[in-house]
Amino acid sequence: MRNKTVFSSAISVLGLLFCGHIVMSQSNPAETSVSKELIQIEQNLVTALLQNNPIPFEANIVKTATITGPDGVVMTREELVNAVKSVKYTSIDLKDVKVKIYGEVAIVTYQSTEQLKDATEATKNRWTDTFVKSDGKWQIVAMHGSTLAEP
Repeated sequence: MRNKTVFSSAISVLGLLFCGHIVMSQSNPAETSVSKELIQIEQNLVTALLQNNPIPFEANIVKTATITGPDGVVMTREELVNAVKSVKYTSIDLKDVKVKIYGEVAIVTYQSTEQLKDATEATKNRWTDTFVKSDGKWQIVAMHGSTLAEP
């Protein structure tokens, strides 16, 4: 169960590649450039996730990151990296993605629908991911997911 939650966090953060509803709320060209950079990081992580490659996760998530899954379980980057190596998804759909930039901090929010390979039902979650720019590089410092109630 813990690996499912950890991997769900990874997938949700990384799935921007598959989202057709990316909203860059900035009109400033520099902020738009940052939004594109964050989306590229997410795209690289999605590729790595699909290949069970933990290396980009180690490079783009700080060691001290706090990752809270939709079930409320708090995990470390190390736990997330270990899950990337083994957990398999069959599909991920993201919508309502927004990138907001506040100087050296950026917030990415979105809704995900995730289907684990061996699960009978998909899960729907709402995510907030926090990036910080340090030494010229954007990295994820926090991820938080909440399970969406069924209508």
